[in-house]
Amino acid sequence: MFLVRGMMFSHEAVREWEAKLTPALAEDLRRRRRGKAGRSWYVDETYIKVGDRWCYLYRAIDRSGALIDVLLSERRDMKAARAFFRSAKAVTGVTPDRVTTDGHDSYPRAIRNELGRDVRHRTSRYLNNRMEQDHRGIKGRYRPMRGFKCPRSAARFCRGYDELRNFLRPRSRPYQHVPADHRRLQFLRRTTTGGSTSEAPCNFRMTGRTNKIKVTNAETGLPGRPKKNFVWHSPNTKGLPGLIATFQKTRCPPISSKAFLT
Repeated sequence: MFLVRGMMFSHEAVREWEAKLTPALAEDLRRRRRGKAGRSWYVDETYIKVGDRWCYLYRAIDRSGALIDVLLSERRDMKAARAFFRSAKAVTGVTPDRVTTDGHDSYPRAIRNELGRDVRHRTSRYLNNRMEQDHRGIKGRYRPMRGFKCPRSAARFCRGYDELRNFLRPRSRPYQHVPADHRRLQFLRRTTTGGSTSEAPCNFRMTGRTNKIKVTNAETGLPGRPKKNFVWHSPNTKGLPGLIATFQKTRCPPISSKAFLT
């Protein structure tokens, strides 16, 4: 994509973009999740190797599989557990009715101190299988990489990746069947309208099979173009990939190399 536009840059430039833009992206996605979390939380931690030592990545999801919070800690103790629950409560704005964990000794007291004594605490590795399965997302991204050098960069990446993965996930409940064409449509809608808060969101409606999509944007129009509905037809030879390229080319303004390299 960048080579087509005549852009050439080093790996260090990509690293600097990640260090600068990931925290802002993660914080914006965390603000959007406030007040939308469920009342049943599943909490567990997994191992992440940072340098020459293993660290603990605390993660939590609700009953529908939506992300609650992520926290990287060098230790697995009471202080880390309390910090995780305090952060989860602050970012979601929700106090859960019950919390399911693997039964570690630090969880009962941390739950009572940070979430309250009325929260039901369940300890069962079988009830927490959905959390164990959800670790596959970060594990599948982390293993092919060359690893992390410091806890700060590891915490930044893990939080940003989980937030973006939760934002783009196609399912609204576990084991929900989502056809491939609907997943592509959801990805198109979220990537083209989710990154900007200054424009009104577009409404997508499938007509026919996968060769016609109607995009409605009644509140904001593109510069020099009347405010109306747009309908794109995608030939069967291209399908949705060709439609996505056409949509992005039409909606997004030209990108200059100077904007990326400064």
